[in-house]
Amino acid sequence: SAIARALDSGQSQLTPEIADDYVDSIAQDAEHRALLRQLDFKSSMVVPLRARGRVVGLLAGARTHASSPLEDEDADLLGEIGQRAAIALDNAELLAAEQATTRRLELLQRATAALSAAPSPRAVARTALHQLGELLGTDAVAVWQRRDHTLTLLDSAGFPSMRPWSQLPLSARTPFTDTARDGEP
Repeated sequence: SAIARALDSGQSQLTPEIADDYVDSIAQDAEHRALLRQLDFKSSMVVPLRARGRVVGLLAGARTHASSPLEDEDADLLGEIGQRAAIALDNAELLAAEQATTRRLELLQRATAALSAAPSPRAVARTALHQLGELLGTDAVAVWQRRDHTLTLLDSAGFPSMRPWSQLPLSARTPFTDTARDGEP
Protein backbone atom coordinates (compact mmCIF):
# COMPACT_ATOMS: atom_id res chain seq x y z
CA SER A 1 0.00 0.00 0.00
CA ALA A 2 1.02 3.62 -0.39
CA ILE A 3 1.06 3.98 3.39
CA ALA A 4 3.47 1.07 3.83
CA ARG A 5 5.70 2.37 1.03
CA ALA A 6 5.74 5.86 2.57
CA LEU A 7 6.68 4.43 5.98
CA ASP A 8 9.33 2.10 4.56
CA SER A 9 10.93 4.57 2.16
CA GLY A 10 10.35 7.81 4.03
CA GLN A 11 9.22 9.26 0.69
CA SER A 12 5.86 10.71 -0.33
CA GLN A 13 3.65 8.40 -2.35
CA LEU A 14 1.40 9.90 -5.02
CA THR A 15 -1.25 7.60 -6.45
CA PRO A 16 -2.63 9.57 -9.44
CA GLU A 17 -5.42 7.06 -10.08
CA ILE A 18 -6.86 4.68 -7.53
CA ALA A 19 -7.98 1.42 -9.13
CA ASP A 20 -10.75 -0.80 -7.76
CA ASP A 21 -8.30 -3.65 -7.13
CA TYR A 22 -6.23 -1.31 -4.91
CA VAL A 23 -9.35 -0.46 -2.88
CA ASP A 24 -10.02 -4.20 -2.55
CA SER A 25 -6.43 -4.83 -1.40
CA ILE A 26 -6.49 -2.26 1.42
CA ALA A 27 -10.03 -2.93 2.66
CA GLN A 28 -10.08 -4.65 6.05
CA ASP A 29 -13.45 -6.30 5.45
CA ALA A 30 -16.58 -5.99 3.31
CA GLU A 31 -17.96 -3.08 5.33
CA HIS A 32 -14.68 -1.18 5.02
CA ARG A 33 -14.56 -1.92 1.26
CA ALA A 34 -18.11 -0.53 0.85
CA LEU A 35 -17.14 2.62 2.77
CA LEU A 36 -14.03 3.14 0.63
CA ARG A 37 -16.05 2.70 -2.55
CA GLN A 38 -18.70 5.12 -1.27
CA LEU A 39 -15.99 7.75 -0.72
CA ASP A 40 -15.13 7.32 -4.42
CA PHE A 41 -11.46 8.31 -4.19
CA LYS A 42 -9.85 9.09 -7.53
CA SER A 43 -6.29 9.90 -6.42
CA SER A 44 -4.35 10.11 -3.18
CA MET A 45 -1.08 11.07 -1.64
CA VAL A 46 0.62 9.91 1.53
CA VAL A 47 3.37 12.07 3.04
CA PRO A 48 5.60 10.73 5.82
CA LEU A 49 5.96 13.25 8.61
CA ARG A 50 9.71 13.28 9.34
CA ALA A 51 11.33 15.09 12.23
CA ARG A 52 14.79 14.62 13.67
CA GLY A 53 15.51 11.70 11.35
CA ARG A 54 12.44 9.62 12.14
CA VAL A 55 8.92 9.26 10.82
CA VAL A 56 6.56 10.65 13.49
CA GLY A 57 3.36 10.22 11.50
CA LEU A 58 1.68 10.35 8.12
CA LEU A 59 -0.36 12.94 6.28
CA ALA A 60 -2.80 11.62 3.70
CA GLY A 61 -4.88 13.52 1.20
CA ALA A 62 -7.29 12.31 -1.46
CA ARG A 63 -9.59 13.60 -4.14
CA THR A 64 -12.79 12.02 -5.35
CA HIS A 65 -13.96 11.45 -8.89
CA ALA A 66 -15.88 14.73 -8.59
CA SER A 67 -12.51 16.58 -8.51
CA SER A 68 -9.45 16.66 -10.70
CA PRO A 69 -6.74 14.16 -9.67
CA LEU A 70 -3.84 15.17 -7.44
CA GLU A 71 -0.85 16.42 -9.43
CA ASP A 72 2.81 17.22 -8.77
CA GLU A 73 2.01 20.79 -7.59
CA ASP A 74 -0.46 19.35 -5.10
CA ALA A 75 2.19 16.88 -3.98
CA ASP A 76 4.65 19.75 -3.39
CA LEU A 77 2.07 21.61 -1.28
CA LEU A 78 1.19 18.48 0.72
CA GLY A 79 4.90 17.89 1.24
CA GLU A 80 5.40 21.43 2.60
CA ILE A 81 2.41 21.11 4.91
CA GLY A 82 3.67 17.67 5.96
CA GLN A 83 7.10 19.11 6.82
CA ARG A 84 5.53 21.76 9.04
CA ALA A 85 3.11 19.25 10.58
CA ALA A 86 6.01 16.89 11.37
CA ILE A 87 7.92 19.59 13.23
CA ALA A 88 4.79 20.68 15.10
CA LEU A 89 3.94 17.08 16.00
CA ASP A 90 7.48 16.41 17.21
CA ASN A 91 7.46 19.63 19.25
CA ALA A 92 4.12 18.66 20.79
CA GLU A 93 5.54 15.24 21.75
CA LEU A 94 8.63 16.87 23.28
CA LEU A 95 6.48 19.30 25.24
CA ALA A 96 4.23 16.51 26.52
CA ALA A 97 7.27 14.48 27.60
CA GLU A 98 8.78 17.50 29.35
CA GLN A 99 5.50 18.22 31.14
CA ALA A 100 5.22 14.58 32.23
CA THR A 101 8.79 14.67 33.55
CA THR A 102 8.08 17.91 35.43
CA ARG A 103 4.93 16.43 36.97
CA ARG A 104 6.79 13.26 37.98
CA LEU A 105 9.60 15.27 39.60
CA GLU A 106 7.06 17.39 41.48
CA LEU A 107 5.34 14.25 42.74
CA LEU A 108 8.69 12.73 43.76
CA GLN A 109 9.60 15.89 45.68
CA ARG A 110 6.26 15.81 47.52
CA ALA A 111 6.68 12.09 48.21
CA THR A 112 10.17 12.67 49.62
CA ALA A 113 8.92 15.43 51.90
CA ALA A 114 5.91 13.38 53.07
CA LEU A 115 7.99 10.25 53.69
CA SER A 116 10.62 12.25 55.57
CA ALA A 117 7.93 13.65 57.88
CA ALA A 118 6.37 10.25 58.70
CA PRO A 119 7.02 9.57 62.43
CA SER A 120 6.57 5.77 62.48
CA PRO A 121 6.89 2.71 60.25
CA ARG A 122 3.08 2.52 59.85
CA ALA A 123 2.95 6.22 58.95
CA VAL A 124 5.70 5.63 56.38
CA ALA A 125 3.63 2.77 54.94
CA ARG A 126 0.43 4.87 54.74
CA THR A 127 2.37 7.70 53.11
CA ALA A 128 4.04 5.30 50.66
CA LEU A 129 0.63 3.85 49.70
CA HIS A 130 -0.73 7.29 48.97
CA GLN A 131 2.37 8.47 47.11
CA LEU A 132 2.68 5.32 44.98
CA GLY A 133 -0.97 5.57 44.02
CA GLU A 134 -0.44 9.15 42.93
CA LEU A 135 2.90 8.57 41.19
CA LEU A 136 2.12 5.32 39.40
CA GLY A 137 -1.65 5.18 39.36
CA THR A 138 -1.42 1.76 41.01
CA ASP A 139 -4.59 -0.02 42.04
CA ALA A 140 -2.97 -2.22 44.66
CA VAL A 141 -0.04 -1.44 46.94
CA ALA A 142 1.39 -3.11 50.03
CA VAL A 143 4.29 -2.24 52.32
CA TRP A 144 6.08 -4.77 54.51
CA GLN A 145 8.85 -4.19 57.01
CA ARG A 146 11.63 -6.72 57.33
CA ARG A 147 12.25 -7.73 60.93
CA ASP A 148 14.88 -10.39 61.40
CA HIS A 149 13.62 -13.37 59.36
CA THR A 150 10.05 -12.13 58.81
CA LEU A 151 8.22 -9.65 56.62
CA THR A 152 5.50 -7.84 58.58
CA LEU A 153 2.72 -6.13 56.65
CA LEU A 154 2.48 -2.49 57.69
CA ASP A 155 -0.33 -1.38 55.38
CA SER A 156 -2.00 -2.19 52.06
CA ALA A 157 -4.62 -0.85 49.70
CA GLY A 158 -6.50 -2.35 46.80
CA PHE A 159 -6.05 -6.03 47.71
CA PRO A 160 -9.13 -8.07 48.66
CA SER A 161 -7.44 -9.52 51.76
CA MET A 162 -3.86 -9.38 52.89
CA ARG A 163 -4.41 -11.44 56.05
CA PRO A 164 -2.56 -14.51 54.63
CA TRP A 165 0.44 -12.29 53.90
CA SER A 166 0.48 -10.22 57.10
CA GLN A 167 3.46 -12.20 58.47
CA LEU A 168 5.73 -13.91 55.97
CA PRO A 169 8.80 -15.89 56.99
CA LEU A 170 11.69 -15.05 54.68
CA SER A 171 12.08 -18.77 54.02
CA ALA A 172 8.68 -18.80 52.25
CA ARG A 173 8.79 -18.85 48.44
CA THR A 174 6.77 -15.81 47.38
CA PRO A 175 7.64 -12.89 45.11
CA PHE A 176 7.65 -10.66 48.20
CA THR A 177 10.03 -12.80 50.27
CA ASP A 178 12.23 -13.51 47.25
CA THR A 179 12.64 -9.76 46.75
CA ALA A 180 13.35 -9.19 50.46
CA ARG A 181 15.91 -12.02 50.52
CA ASP A 182 17.64 -11.21 47.21
CA GLY A 183 17.32 -7.44 47.25
CA GLU A 184 16.22 -7.62 43.58
CA PRO A 185 12.79 -6.75 42.18
